[in-house]
Amino acid sequence: MNEKSIWGHSDPSGVQKYVGKNRWDYLGEVDSEKTVRGLKPNFALLATIPVRGVMVTSRPDSRAYDFVSRFFGPRSGINEDPVTGSAHCCLGPFWKARRTGGVYGIDFMVPAGSGLSGT
Repeated sequence: MNEKSIWGHSDPSGVQKYVGKNRWDYLGEVDSEKTVRGLKPNFALLATIPVRGVMVTSRPDSRAYDFVSRFFGPRSGINEDPVTGSAHCCLGPFWKARRTGGVYGIDFMVPAGSGLSGT
C-alpha cells in the first residue's frame, strides 16, 4: 500500500513534514492548509491501519489560528470526524511545541464538504 493510494496526492513525500503515533492515533503534519484541505482519503485503505484514527494537520493560511486539522477514523466507524476532542488533546501540545505566534489553542478543523468549522 502506498501513500498516494491512501491520500490521493501525487507526491506525499514532498508535503509530509512529520509523522508520529500516540497510544491510539497517527499524527501527520503536512506542508500547508491547501494540502490538508485537498486530501481525498481512501477510507477502505485507511481502515486497514491498526489505529483508532489518523490526524492530519498543518500551519494555517491565516494568522488568526495556530493550526488546521482533519481527523479520519474509518476503522472506528467514522470516516471523518469534524470535532474530535481527543485529537485536540494531542494537537494542542504538538502545536504548542512549534508555536511561533498566534493564540495558543485556536484552530480550524476543515472537514471536506462542510467548509470551515471553528473549534
